[in-house]
Amino acid sequence: MKDPSAHPLQVLIYPVTDLSSTDRPSYTTYGGSTLLPSDGMRWFIDTYAPERPCRTEPTCSPLFTPQALLAQTAPALLVLARCDVLHDEGVAYFVKLKSAGVPAELLDVPGVPHGFVSLQGLSEGFAAVQRIAEWLRPRW
Repeated sequence: MKDPSAHPLQVLIYPVTDLSSTDRPSYTTYGGSTLLPSDGMRWFIDTYAPERPCRTEPTCSPLFTPQALLAQTAPALLVLARCDVLHDEGVAYFVKLKSAGVPAELLDVPGVPHGFVSLQGLSEGFAAVQRIAEWLRPRW
């Protein structure tokens, strides 16, 4: 096994990348979900970052990381649930990583809600875990 500290990687499963806005279409379309409703996400944001100015700082919202700094980040695999309030910001972050030249791959799973990777017995979750392992194996 390679030394993981010598080859950093990132696997981001339905990441929160933008605390500044809950106006993306996925918030409207999937906001009524029982697993992660838009109101619940707004509560998390208000609790985690009550001071609005910090919500656009890269330490709170990676989507605001300057391109030059983002270009130095590790290769990434983003796993997104298509039926999730976080979907659109995950796609936006993937696009930003790619535009910064970061080796990135997107696994955008249709028809599943937030949390699908850990939902017991869901074949899409099992397939996502397999894909994560396949992605990590040659890099680790």
